[in-house]
Amino acid sequence: MSATVKSAVRVLQVLEYFDRVRRAAGVTEVARELNFPASSTTGLLQSLVDLGYLVQDAQRMYRPTPRVTLLGTWIDPQLAPDGPVISMMNELGAATGETIILAIPSGITVRYIHVVPATKPMRLHVGPGDVRPMALSGIGRLFLSQMSDDEVRQVVFRHNALQQQESAHLSYAAVRRDIEGIRAAGYSVSVDRISQGAGLVCVPLPARPQAGPMGVAVAGLSSVIRSNCGIIAQRITETISRHLEPSTHRGKSAASVSKKGRSS
Repeated sequence: MSATVKSAVRVLQVLEYFDRVRRAAGVTEVARELNFPASSTTGLLQSLVDLGYLVQDAQRMYRPTPRVTLLGTWIDPQLAPDGPVISMMNELGAATGETIILAIPSGITVRYIHVVPATKPMRLHVGPGDVRPMALSGIGRLFLSQMSDDEVRQVVFRHNALQQQESAHLSYAAVRRDIEGIRAAGYSVSVDRISQGAGLVCVPLPARPQAGPMGVAVAGLSSVIRSNCGIIAQRITETISRHLEPSTHRGKSAASVSKKGRSS
């Protein structure tokens, strides 16, 4: 990786770090948490100050400026900090106390683009930028349920090609059965699939011409998700309907959400 490309990557990592911690931070902290050399971190942060993306206070702590907030709002105004998607996620977080995840498909992976941390003592440690395999994860299976059979087969094939052990290969027939259940239910459930002791319930956001597929998930302890998946799915669906355009929502209505289609 060239020095120029590495610097560009580090800029994005710095901005994502601030998005994750949501407070001011000093040079030493940023360098330690991102595993950057201290000397180059000082120059990098100062360059972002000079460009107007960070500001430094009297205690020599850095924090993002509103310029960062406005940088990408033209892409999807609904994802602005005061927009309906973030408001919907904040409401879900306050109501459930669990981790709330907004994710998009990215090749054969799922990428988390916004996370509302849990308020419960026992919580999942995930953040924006985290990725999960499309073919295996609960959110990924939700996205697969919106694809054609040929596209699903290709994702499973590419997933298996990356697995060093044949025992880790997925059965296309089993994946297809799972996503048929998700299509019928309108939501997906994953328990102990990626991380032991953790699970989630995921519902698709309304389809919009200017945006690709997105899903919002409530994630928490396996026992909580397993026992309350239907109730959680209904809460997500109702909250989406209040904040986003109900007429464009392609998932099931709150009244039709049930425990059918579970994929543990």
